[in-house]
Amino acid sequence: MATSEFVPKPAKSERAFSLGLHESLTRRSTTPAAVTAAMMMATDVTAVLISLCLASVFRFAGPTAPSGSAISRWAGIALPLHPGYLFFFIAVLLVVNHRYRLYGPLQTHSFWHELRRTIEACFAAGLLLCGSLYVTHNTSISRALIGYLLCLTTFFLCTLRMSWRHSRHRRYELGLDTRNVLILGATPLGKAIRKKILRNSHLGRSFKGFLQSAQGSLAEEAGDFPIGEMAQLPLLARQHFIDEVIIAERCSTDSIVELIEMARDLDVEV
Repeated sequence: MATSEFVPKPAKSERAFSLGLHESLTRRSTTPAAVTAAMMMATDVTAVLISLCLASVFRFAGPTAPSGSAISRWAGIALPLHPGYLFFFIAVLLVVNHRYRLYGPLQTHSFWHELRRTIEACFAAGLLLCGSLYVTHNTSISRALIGYLLCLTTFFLCTLRMSWRHSRHRRYELGLDTRNVLILGATPLGKAIRKKILRNSHLGRSFKGFLQSAQGSLAEEAGDFPIGEMAQLPLLARQHFIDEVIIAERCSTDSIVELIEMARDLDVEV
């Protein structure tokens, strides 16, 4: 959320200082997200290998290529596709999926958008694989095998995305892996953000309450939710295990810098 509309532009040195604090703050421990991304990449690679075996079954009536149709051998196994092309296809698929931010925590966009991106990534990797076959003038590899590989990979990856999203939703509904959030400012904007978090559990956020800055005033929008002073952030962060603070009111530059400094010491994102 942009705060440039509410905060007057500071001097160049002060702006650089605050940006440096923000960058250091966002470089938090990403071990859980990295583990999730690694698991998703491993399942994608497994899906490609299974797709290749099934494609070989559909094309050659067996998980491996016949001796006369084998392109290469690896560990004594006749392969229907050269390992170089297979590794290239897998690498491109992983890179495109990572570029589309399909690995890691659940995305805020819809399921259909994620599904469309997955299909785009599969077809992009398939087109590049076909292009590499054309450039290298390789006519020994069955084009039907490539077609089966592409279609099966797309099917399995879409199925995996559905499974990951469903399991993540279930964990969010149980209150697992969610990020606890405080909102700075019990303003109409803060109220709208609170409603958005409460109505959309798939965002993986758990609303804990409002914070009030020195310039802010108590508002009716706060309702029965607890409100604490910004100076009480260290206590509230430890008490409610806060992960994020969202700024939703007009604040001075000094207040924002102070908030970022406190959040950096508490390992809390702003």
